[in-house]
Amino acid sequence: MPGRLRSFALLLPILLLGSVLLFWARSYLPEEIHFRSHQGRLLIFFVTGEYVHWFDQSSAQYSGSQTAMDFCQRVAEVQSMPALHLGGFEWVDLNFKSSYPGYIAIPYWALAALLAALSVWAMLRRRAQRERFLPGHCRAYGYDLRGSNGKCPECGAETQAAAQTTSTAAAG
Repeated sequence: MPGRLRSFALLLPILLLGSVLLFWARSYLPEEIHFRSHQGRLLIFFVTGEYVHWFDQSSAQYSGSQTAMDFCQRVAEVQSMPALHLGGFEWVDLNFKSSYPGYIAIPYWALAALLAALSVWAMLRRRAQRERFLPGHCRAYGYDLRGSNGKCPECGAETQAAAQTTSTAAAG
């Protein structure tokens, strides 16, 4: 099986598992989820019932992000609902059995930091993977064996270059 097709075949169950887990989590959420960007944060509103019109731009009841956030915070205070604020993150009035809207606020700096860490990890992983296939490197561990006796210190495997040099010397 070609390398890319094999890689895809190995990745497919992971992608399917992720999809199933997302659908499962989505089954517990309210009717509608609305995303908005407001003051350097991603807002995710969870809305049911009559409050759905607040997020429809063609509706006369359309409300801005700050108005919706203020309403959710007031409801959380009055109804003794959970409201957490930490480092730019907010979690307000997320009782999915309630008919009131709630929201989660995620600062963009947190998303950027997460994506930067994943990007660095992917680049380092790709670099390590690429070094394994360079001439004179161990295929299993990626060690540079050109300056050694040609054997990997971890697995003891010889490199192709070392094997060719040995067979050439024996023939001469």
